[in-house]
Amino acid sequence: DVLLVDTTLSDEVCTDSGWRTYWERDVTKVYFGSLDKASEQFCTDKLQDKLPVCDGLPASWNKISTVTIFPVAKGTILTVTCDTNYLLVGSNEVTCDKDT
Repeated sequence: DVLLVDTTLSDEVCTDSGWRTYWERDVTKVYFGSLDKASEQFCTDKLQDKLPVCDGLPASWNKISTVTIFPVAKGTILTVTCDTNYLLVGSNEVTCDKDT
């Protein structure tokens, strides 16, 4: 079994009024204290092996880039941009889908 955290943060969920300071920006790293045993489920290599992941943008997207650090879990929404002198037509958000 794999347990994933799926919580939308809001004023109703977060009792600390300063939560927005840390959680309204892109999260690149989550720190678990050394005494926190619950985090073991999220920090093991076994969990990473079980999650479908995207390792990067398709090679054919050679003029499209993202600031996202890979790998990311399937279903992650990425923001992409075009290289200079190229125009992105459509949404600048794509969803990681390892199966396609």
